[in-house]
Amino acid sequence: MTASSEYDYSSWSPASSSSSSSSSPVHPASLVDPEMHSSAMLQLIDAQVSKAFVEYIAQFVTDVVSFSLTRDHPKHIEPTRGRAPRRATRLADFISLIVTRAEAEPATLLVALVYLARSRAHLSISSPHGAAERLFLGALMTASKYTQDSTPRNEHWALVSGVFGTADMGMIEREFLAVLDWELGVSEAEVVVHWAGIVGGELSDVEEEERHASSRGHGYHERLRLRHTHHRHHYRQRSVPRLEPSSPGSSCASLSPRTPAHSPSRPAPAVHQKHVAIQPSRPIQVV
Repeated sequence: MTASSEYDYSSWSPASSSSSSSSSPVHPASLVDPEMHSSAMLQLIDAQVSKAFVEYIAQFVTDVVSFSLTRDHPKHIEPTRGRAPRRATRLADFISLIVTRAEAEPATLLVALVYLARSRAHLSISSPHGAAERLFLGALMTASKYTQDSTPRNEHWALVSGVFGTADMGMIEREFLAVLDWELGVSEAEVVVHWAGIVGGELSDVEEEERHASSRGHGYHERLRLRHTHHRHHYRQRSVPRLEPSSPGSSCASLSPRTPAHSPSRPAPAVHQKHVAIQPSRPIQVV
């Protein structure tokens, strides 16, 4: 079901829409007044999904995978100087392709980054082959389903990946949820830590601007709210492409672990089992 078919925007009259927005201004990404957010947070949500943004995500994923491998396998040897940049470039290309195909919003990518940071302490990876791609897909799928009213189904995600089957995507999602222990709430502080890497500059400059924001009056915040409302409305009206479902068979089933006993509708046990494994798959090729 597409966003446009689920919500009847034609029934909204301009008068009622204007009245509603002025009486209860909310930020479309958080559903609270934009004035409650820091300037750094608003700048992050406004950030364009640029090459630098994608490269930052790729490096962050690489660091999480590297941390897990070196912690669990002390004798693990990092790639040589010649191979490391090539691997990072391939991962950035893969992420860029996924972000483009999925039409991922900046806010969704920021939530995915929070989940990646949170997974670091509980992640166990037995082999580097395909681990970074699976980890990113798990974070992006989870973030998309948590933040969006209308999100692709797993068979659509399989086609978006161009590599994994529907069964793989379901397994990747369950593995990642187990790593997070189903803790999906996100705080502003967890997002803002990525400000310097994505936007650049010094947070002290943003804090200085924040101190002077009140002098700009209601008009400044109203323009800010309307800009975000228009941005969100544009995304919600885009429909999920009508894609043919991929085959139920796994593209790398022989290397995938058994499906956990618990299902997405029944969360994992309350006790967080540390070092949940993200199983490797065959090497990824960007197509």
